[in-house]
Amino acid sequence: MEKCVDGEYREIHNHAVSDLLEPGSVFKTASIMVALDDGVVDTTYRVDTGNGVWPMYGRQMKDHNWTKGGYQWLTLPQTLMYSSNIGVSRIIDDQYRNNPERFVQGIYRTGIADNLHVPLVGAAPPIVRIPKKNKHGQYVNWARTDLPWMSIGYVTQIPPISTLTFYNAIANRGRMMKPYLVESIEQHGVVKKKLGPSVLNASICSPATADTLVRGLRSVIEEGTAKRLRNCKWEVAGKTGTSWVVLSPAEAKGSGDPYRDAWGRKKNQATFVGFFPADAPRYTAIVTIYSRLSAKTFYGGTIPAMTMGEIVDNLYAMDNAPTEVLTKKGAFPEMVVPTINAPEDKKKPIVPDVKGMGLEDAVYAIENAGYRCEWTGTGHVAAQSPAAGGAKPAGTIINLTLK
Repeated sequence: MEKCVDGEYREIHNHAVSDLLEPGSVFKTASIMVALDDGVVDTTYRVDTGNGVWPMYGRQMKDHNWTKGGYQWLTLPQTLMYSSNIGVSRIIDDQYRNNPERFVQGIYRTGIADNLHVPLVGAAPPIVRIPKKNKHGQYVNWARTDLPWMSIGYVTQIPPISTLTFYNAIANRGRMMKPYLVESIEQHGVVKKKLGPSVLNASICSPATADTLVRGLRSVIEEGTAKRLRNCKWEVAGKTGTSWVVLSPAEAKGSGDPYRDAWGRKKNQATFVGFFPADAPRYTAIVTIYSRLSAKTFYGGTIPAMTMGEIVDNLYAMDNAPTEVLTKKGAFPEMVVPTINAPEDKKKPIVPDVKGMGLEDAVYAIENAGYRCEWTGTGHVAAQSPAAGGAKPAGTIINLTLK
């Protein structure tokens, strides 16, 4: 959803599948996966991050705590736990600077760059540049800064659905599943085509690498950048990420900087992605929020992590609530399709209670019960007529008021 000129949030287009933006630190997990699977490092590997500022080919790589003196020496798992830009970029640059192609090939091996062919309008595949050389052996599309910055989530464009699919594969101990929206296609009650779960890649990494990453992602919550999730009803494993958003040419006009507008302002993208319960995952979720708030206060471990905490706790409540409670008053009503009891008179089904639902789920529940639907307003269902619980002839129009 996005904020419109009148201050209301609406579904304008599907950001989850169409937004090609630099993912930031949630990409670091893929970088560490490549290094572990290639065997160039292990969990005992240590890297010097100095005082939080490190020179990288004429540019400065900084950690988020550089004003406080940095992290000094870190082990490989700690670079993930503390989301150290210097730690991850130095590991990748030290091991692959003379052969960046090998690193990028490893990234493709993780599946995060795959075209998922999501059947939604506007869905876009990730863009991860592959280093190329001319006949003289010189790189034609690659700078020395590209490798370290790619390793921490820049120089790439990854839609949120691809990041989510990658982390879901880690939860599956390396097995990557294709996202799907339709279970089957039916005609007159007869299944014409069965869809459902399918495997994109049986193994994006070794089981040992997957286990190592799961432990690392759990430590992000236990001791790292997402401590706000420590008190969730289920234990969470996941990763925070923050990056600047490349502005449109119109927004950046006159600034000379693709990340700044004419007034010097930047737009921030903050993400938390993870799975839960961590020891036996059932759900994988991603929260990505765009804002012009300062990165000092707005990053993956703040609002996105807090939002994820609410999602985790509400799903926990739904999973542990009696069925009759879920069908009447779910913690997330827009995620719950009411159970419609079959009436004795099949010509007069019972009107479902859709108050509190989003429009799409309300329409689904009403049409599934055999009725038609009309509505006014935007938001969630505040009132319905006829009221829920009564028996009406099939085809009756149910009027909804959204607020």
